Amino acid sequence: MGLRGVHFSSNFRLCAYVTSPDRPFVVGLSGPTGTGKTALGAHMGERPDAVFLREPDPSAMLVRMLRERDIRAVEIQDFLVRERHRLIQEAIRNARAGQVVLVDRLPSEDRAVFFELHHSTGSISASELARLLEVVSELGADPVEPDLVLFMSADKLTLRRRLSSRPEGVWLLEHLDLQLTLYRDYRRRLETSGRPMHTIDTSGLGPEELLEQARLCWDLIEASRRG
Repeated sequence: MGLRGVHFSSNFRLCAYVTSPDRPFVVGLSGPTGTGKTALGAHMGERPDAVFLREPDPSAMLVRMLRERDIRAVEIQDFLVRERHRLIQEAIRNARAGQVVLVDRLPSEDRAVFFELHHSTGSISASELARLLEVVSELGADPVEPDLVLFMSADKLTLRRRLSSRPEGVWLLEHLDLQLTLYRDYRRRLETSGRPMHTIDTSGLGPEELLEQARLCWDLIEASRRG
């Protein structure tokens, strides 16, 4: 059975080059909000040889920002950057050699997409952006470079439907076009970096089809680890 919605990039052949049997194999789940990263990662993480590192959840902070106005966007981004860095470091340190670590959104997405998204929409000032970049500098290099990136996408209609049910959906929908533009740029940078990457279009996929995608993504991981 073919991998529906998955488009093979020319970088797939590099997977065997970066894979090492004496450390965890790291898979980054990347892509716009609402494309199904967390759902796919949860399915893939059910295997005993996998660790699914769910993205830190700022939902409660976002609701306070949008409704009660007693928290700022810079505080949310500060929390996400620090917590993501800590969780990834901890997961990599505790993972067994050869285990697969699935990371729900990469640290570089914070900087390339969400810092710029909040700054461009006025929810983060220039001085606050500078403060966040200082935090990134203090934390140091990204805790991991993924062996494989699964870049997820969906058409705009699907994203609007999925985002409308979220507590922060109004803000996300208002700035969806900008987020998609920033992610297009981010994806191009991934493609030119030489990093192994596959893209998955989840438009129209139901729960059972997403589960099948998870099984087939494991086939890709196993193929790349074998070289």
